[in-house]
Amino acid sequence: MSESIRRYAQAVYGLDAVVQRTPDDLWQSPSPCEGWAAIDVVIHNAWAFKMFVGMVHGRPASVPQPSDGGVPAPSDDGYVLAPEVIAAYEALTSEYSSDPIGKWNRDRDELIAALDEPGAGRVQTRSPWGETNVDSWLAFAFWDPLVHTWDLAESVDQPTIVDAGLCELALVAARAFDAKHDLRRPGVADAERPASRSDALGRLLEFAGRDPGWRASL
Repeated sequence: MSESIRRYAQAVYGLDAVVQRTPDDLWQSPSPCEGWAAIDVVIHNAWAFKMFVGMVHGRPASVPQPSDGGVPAPSDDGYVLAPEVIAAYEALTSEYSSDPIGKWNRDRDELIAALDEPGAGRVQTRSPWGETNVDSWLAFAFWDPLVHTWDLAESVDQPTIVDAGLCELALVAARAFDAKHDLRRPGVADAERPASRSDALGRLLEFAGRDPGWRASL
């Protein structure tokens, strides 16, 4: 398992710990992600899992735009999100309406199994932001479950337990990716907030446009 895959898996398991402790009556609690409840945070990450499993297995996350349109990919090069990626999100939204922890366990295990396949990191594929290999993609993407660990934990009144060193690495990776590809767009990241925190998680959250002082009203 490569270092990129290890980092992504570590971030996923931090989020997993919050999911496992979430009681049924809090899945509809508001989250720091505007317009999202706690369950939507989980569905978003499960959707990423499905997309990454597809990438490991040679199925691109974005494809040339067909004549009937499609959802534009953030690569801004005429590609759209693959139809199976869109279909996966729609299916998960329905599936997670019942037994969200059971569905999450299924999707988490599917992801880890795919990433554990020999040579998974070397697979050449296409992400939403263009051509890459799985290792290079995950070297950036691990910032997302770290931020969403905080989103979900705050939404359901749990402590956020993440590795500070991993947050430091994620901030460096995300800044580099943002400088090249621009993460500031709807559905990805809001404008960076003025620095008010010195801790690694706080700085990562502010980079992602989060207010570290946000608290749910439960």
